[in-house]
Amino acid sequence: MEMQKVVTQAELNLCMEIRRHVFIEEQFVPEEEEIDSHDRLDDPSVAHFLFTKQGLPIGTMRCLFKPNNVLKIGRVAVIREERGKGWGRQMMELIEAYYPDYDRFVLDAQTHAIPFYLRCGYEVMGDVFLDAGIEHRHMEKQNTPK
Repeated sequence: MEMQKVVTQAELNLCMEIRRHVFIEEQFVPEEEEIDSHDRLDDPSVAHFLFTKQGLPIGTMRCLFKPNNVLKIGRVAVIREERGKGWGRQMMELIEAYYPDYDRFVLDAQTHAIPFYLRCGYEVMGDVFLDAGIEHRHMEKQNTPK
């Protein structure tokens, strides 16, 4: 798997296509809730990442730079055909290694994905809440640089 930080509109479009399939088409998240003001190249508070296998897009995520040296990971998506092959775990490891200077990684996990994030070292930090009609819980991980 290769990871690249998105720098062109074409790369961002590939990320958005993956998110459209996963969140809008499969999970029925309304488009107006899935796509927001951070989904553009000129926002300095966010970075988008595209993950490929043999040159083909298979996953994406975006990272929001929060105060107090916190990185919020979100919009984590792997295309249906590639799920269950360990790519999600590798994506999380790659992004955490890419940002070694952040003190804490945070995310809002869909409740069905909590076991996955627990295996990645995240801890549940809050009660269940609804986001786009889907149950989520806030999770965090202290960064322990290698």
